[in-house]
Amino acid sequence: FCTALMRFIHANQQHALSRRRRVETEQFISRLEHWASHCPENFSSQLNLLTAEQARFSPVPEDAAMYFEQALRTCHEASWQQALIKERYADYLRSQKQCQLARYCLEDARDFFSEWGATAKVKQLAQCPELLAK
Repeated sequence: FCTALMRFIHANQQHALSRRRRVETEQFISRLEHWASHCPENFSSQLNLLTAEQARFSPVPEDAAMYFEQALRTCHEASWQQALIKERYADYLRSQKQCQLARYCLEDARDFFSEWGATAKVKQLAQCPELLAK
């Protein structure tokens, strides 16, 4: 999961997903689909998050929002997962020029990371332009 997510984050920064990375991430997603079919409470949110990131490279990147929302609905109270999903959702919203919504997601992510005890991440998020612009 983490490897695939990092591949997508890097691809977003480069504005391109290479063929090799696309195949690799599709294999990760396929594996998660299998795991989620047997244990959805453990793997559905991760699957939906990776599917949302994958959708950002599709011909209709707006579909990503639906998968981010599904990831949030299926994360079962794990604050680190909610934080990660909200942070990635904010990045997507920012790329769609929805800065106000991105700010709300970042604020939520910061709160979830704080609840989880990730103080360095909270400090990093506090430096985001969206949060500084309040």
